[in-house]
Amino acid sequence: MGGTAVVIQVAASDQGRLPRTHSWGVTVDVDALTREMPLVHEKLSILAVNHRGEGLYTMPGGLHVDVIETTSLASLLDTDWEFASGLELAVLAHAFANTTAEFIDVTAVDEATGERLTGATGIQVASVIGLIVMKAATSQVRREPKRFVDLVDLAWLLNVWSQEQITPEFPSQLTGTVTSALDEFRQPRILSRLRYDTEGVLEVDRTAEMFRSALAKR
Repeated sequence: MGGTAVVIQVAASDQGRLPRTHSWGVTVDVDALTREMPLVHEKLSILAVNHRGEGLYTMPGGLHVDVIETTSLASLLDTDWEFASGLELAVLAHAFANTTAEFIDVTAVDEATGERLTGATGIQVASVIGLIVMKAATSQVRREPKRFVDLVDLAWLLNVWSQEQITPEFPSQLTGTVTSALDEFRQPRILSRLRYDTEGVLEVDRTAEMFRSALAKR
């Protein structure tokens, strides 16, 4: 789940400080990926108030859950991507994020009291690199205001990226769309909004250039 994974990875980082901005508010829908739709459908359909076929569920409280079934990254790369649309590249980025996911132990605590509320071990969460690529690609096909929310998420992820090398699994077909997203951080208007929304704690123009350099070294 993209938005949830962003929060987990930023919170898990030693550098990470969760911002109090609209980007981290209560969500009204959840988008997720799976390679095991029949198993996921069996479990979610029991919990759902109703469902409109595999992948589309309404939960108690009006929460909408949309699950997208994806194939392996290797299978996708067998396709000709020369004239791929932005949406197709976003799908490829999601598959990359799925392939490079990590297993993380997650605990939720009450912010005011520190009381442990719930937790789970071995949860598969997209890696920071996977989320950067996914958010970058998705931002290029979104409309406002979700486009800017993706850029805010991307800025925080770049901030906690530990400057490791880009993983070998990274599809070269995504270089252009990721670079286009990084170019957004060169625009004074975008930088001004980001500094306001992230409480001025990020040096996103610097971290974006560092990630651009890492891409160039592949």
